[in-house]
Amino acid sequence: MLLQQEILIFAILYNKVIMMAKVIGQKFSEMRNKVFAELLQNKELLKAIVVESEDYLNESPTQEQLELLKNPSKLIRNYIYPYKKMFDTVTEKKVIISSELTGFKKQGRNYRDGFVTFYILSPTQLEKTKYGLRNDCIGDLIEEIFTNTTIGELHFADRGDIDIGDNYIGHYITFKVTEFHIVRQE
Repeated sequence: MLLQQEILIFAILYNKVIMMAKVIGQKFSEMRNKVFAELLQNKELLKAIVVESEDYLNESPTQEQLELLKNPSKLIRNYIYPYKKMFDTVTEKKVIISSELTGFKKQGRNYRDGFVTFYILSPTQLEKTKYGLRNDCIGDLIEEIFTNTTIGELHFADRGDIDIGDNYIGHYITFKVTEFHIVRQE
């Protein structure tokens, strides 16, 4: 009986060491991809971005919007930009999220102690929703996603409005990243 317990304890410890080994060493692109994968998993956020009505959670999306909701990866570089992109002139009426990762330091093979900032831009025609300002709602969802994430230790740092002209309203939210966990699939 004692030998079985020792074997079980060894197996648990061995698996933890293997998991730790999978996490060690990361590429910057892996960090960025993991952040955006978190965004694309939140259906409420996707609806706030894609469905243009004031009651975006309950209103039936158009066929085109439904297609985007079913295939969230199509939002990347169309609605959600994995880099900082501020628009001087926007011809389409749509919500845009862009981002920047700044200040990361490399410790060993891992990046840590940096910032992730999301910029949320909404056309003034879409800012009003049943749930409040669209930018505020999207910011609240992003804050919730990254406050409860399992991809690392992301701490709320800063949030506010940005001035980007007459046709769009802007908002930003920043997180301090102190630890980032990337587990590679074998």
